[in-house]
Order: sequence, then structure tokens, then C-alpha cells
Amino acid sequence: MSGRLFVTGGQVVRPDGVRRATLVVEDGRILDADYRGEVPAGAQVLDARDRYVLPGLVEIHAHGGGGCDFMDATREAFETVVCTHMRHGVTTILPTTVACEAEEMRELFELYRRMRQGRLGNALGGVH
Repeated sequence: MSGRLFVTGGQVVRPDGVRRATLVVEDGRILDADYRGEVPAGAQVLDARDRYVLPGLVEIHAHGGGGCDFMDATREAFETVVCTHMRHGVTTILPTTVACEAEEMRELFELYRRMRQGRLGNALGGVH
């Protein structure tokens, strides 16, 4: 089970309620949300005692964060907003626009396309 992360001791939020459980995570995906086996010696372990554990959140309507707005339409603004939300459990975000001129919207969409190719691209789930 090398390469797997065992999240132990936390209160796991599940569709059927909240209870203490061990999660097994690999490559960013939850493999088991109620692991009952032994944690292998030398395994990577994250102690989540006194914390809630839940899957990444999807933010479907966000204009900005961290002092920036997606409509700023700069690489720095996009990175600031996405990283700000990620620090609080968001794994996917839909940048939200406001009423504006067509050219501003085109610029935003072009920047969005470029950002999807970069290091934070997996966090961008579409435009709202």
C-alpha cells in the first residue's frame, strides 16, 4: 500500500452521517472512506484527530478571493483567487463573471483557457 495516505482519527462526513473512520487516499482520490485494516508500517499517515474530514468542495459561484477578482483578468488574480479558495477546502472552482463589455468577456475566457493549461488547471471546472 505504498504511495497511499491514511487519514486517521478524524470525524468523516459521509452521506449517511458523521463518524470516526480511517480514509485511504491515493493520487488525490479517496479509495476507502471506512478502512478497517491495519495501517502498514512506514505508511504515510495524517492524524486528523479533533477535525472533520470530507471530500474536496466545489465552489460553483465565486467572483474572487484574497483581494482579487476573476474579472481583473490577470494571471496573478486567477492564481490568487484559486489558491485562496483551495486553502479552505475547495478543489474545483467555477470563476464567475459579471455584466461587462463583450471584449472584456472574451479576454476573460481567453485567460481562462490559458490558465486551464497551467499548474492550477485541474481546479478550474468551467466558467459561471
